[in-house]
Amino acid sequence: MIKKNSIVALLFILAAMVQARPSGDGCGKSGSQKKIRYSIEGNIGRDNFTGTLYLGNSNDFQPYKTIVDSVRVENGRIVPHETEADSVFCGCLFNLDARIAEQVFVESGKIIATVDAESGDVYFVGTELNDDCSCLYRQLLKLEETETDKTEILKKTDRLVFPVLKKHADDPLGVSLALDFSGNIGDYSRGIEYFDALSGRWKAKELVQNERLRLETQVHTQVGLKFKDFAVEYEGKTTRLSDYVGRGNYVVADFWASWCGPCRAEIPNLVKAYDKYKDRGLQVVGIAVWDKPKATQRAVSEDANPFPQILNSQKIATDVYGINAIPEIILFAPDGTILARGLHGELLRAKLAEIFGE
Repeated sequence: MIKKNSIVALLFILAAMVQARPSGDGCGKSGSQKKIRYSIEGNIGRDNFTGTLYLGNSNDFQPYKTIVDSVRVENGRIVPHETEADSVFCGCLFNLDARIAEQVFVESGKIIATVDAESGDVYFVGTELNDDCSCLYRQLLKLEETETDKTEILKKTDRLVFPVLKKHADDPLGVSLALDFSGNIGDYSRGIEYFDALSGRWKAKELVQNERLRLETQVHTQVGLKFKDFAVEYEGKTTRLSDYVGRGNYVVADFWASWCGPCRAEIPNLVKAYDKYKDRGLQVVGIAVWDKPKATQRAVSEDANPFPQILNSQKIATDVYGINAIPEIILFAPDGTILARGLHGELLRAKLAEIFGE
């Protein structure tokens, strides 16, 4: 499900220096200025909320930390508010307990919050970046409602997103789209082109360079290629992925951490798979990343986790496989070929049932 205001967009937007012309129809052109004047009003779709929303500038990649403005909300409607900002930026409107968090592009003109009657999503319109962003996400939502084939969804998503990214290659919306979609169109090489389409000043940013490098890594560890080995040391012992992969068994490798709730929630599925297929040629191995070994061992004991673990991987394994979010589950063929990535829950069960003839 493509979701507006994803965490990637919220955490990784950079500020820019552009001026937007109010349009209200999703079209417009942009220019430059040092100081902008904007107003914001409209409906955030929460009739039971009265209070203050804070506007965070995502320039420092921590939208809940750098508060630059605040607005009053009464019964879900923003009390019209007008002020100045130093430059256009991608911001986040939120309350202090973070139960409300909406992405908005702050630019010259009247910014209006609206609620989609069908989805309930909040969109901001009235200025060019907000119009173009809202228009795009509405198209993506409609695509998901009308298209059922996953491959076609990815292709059509690319065809919708990339032109908007190119149009805004030198402003915050372009960077937002590159970070949000480059790894979610089913083609890592194409994802690299998203970053390459950005203007030079964005390409020079460390975050953009790191995300581009991650996609390059995924190009070399994608489905159909042989596995890449790595070695981890802990308490004088060296453990390698090749201790398990490429040795004649199908291998499910679970990249996880003890503090990761979704990772722990996936463990029962992995245990069931392991118990069901271990005598038919399936090996499951946990790869503990970004975690303290003692915490990993404690979680293994708490979850009654029966399969072996590679402890203390930290960033070693995730750097090799271009992983920036966990859990990540990779399935390897008996000869070490990568058969699938991103398997979770029912997807994993279906893939194993296919392999073992059920």
